[in-house]
This record gives sequence, structure tokens and C-alpha cells, in this order.
Amino acid sequence: MEFRCPTCRAPWRQVSQCGRCGTDLSLVIQVAREAWEAREAVRELLLAGDQPAEAVRLARAACQLHATPQAQKLLVLALLANGQTAEALETLNSVMASDSLIFD
Repeated sequence: MEFRCPTCRAPWRQVSQCGRCGTDLSLVIQVAREAWEAREAVRELLLAGDQPAEAVRLARAACQLHATPQAQKLLVLALLANGQTAEALETLNSVMASDSLIFD
């Protein structure tokens, strides 16, 4: 997923200020980092296998921060690990219906 400036849609050049329009990207970068950290925590919890409810909570938080295909996949996996099969299927169907390529 390519990150772009939310103001002018210029590709991100790995700096905290957009080179095209000057928008401060530091908050967007911080949110993306927090979402990545939440996804990493979900992965660790799923691998450990002993806190599926916490994995669901963190996966939902990651999706709210930055709904990437990876975050959506992790939410489906966390729901399955927590025994929430119907909600996992509903989430998967919703993602697929929105034309997100969840299995890239």
C-alpha cells in the first residue's frame, strides 16, 4: 500500500512534511506507526495462542487506525481464534464486497 499526502495525494517521500504542498505529515505517520505496532502485537498474541480476546481488541484498534489489508486479515484471524466464526465470515465478506484485495 503506497502512502500519499492526504491533502494533495503526492507520494510520500519518507519525510514529515509533504514536498509538494507542505502539509505536516507527522500525525499521519504517528497513527500509521501505532497501527503497525498494534498489528505486531496481534501477531504475537495469535502466535502465543493464549489471549484471543485481546488479539481481537487490538486487531479492531489497528483497523480503526489504518484499515490495511494486513489489518483486515489479522482481524479475521483473531475473530476465528476467539471462536467468533460468524463475525469473521461477515467481516471477510464485507472486505471482499468493498473490492479490497485482502489476499494480496
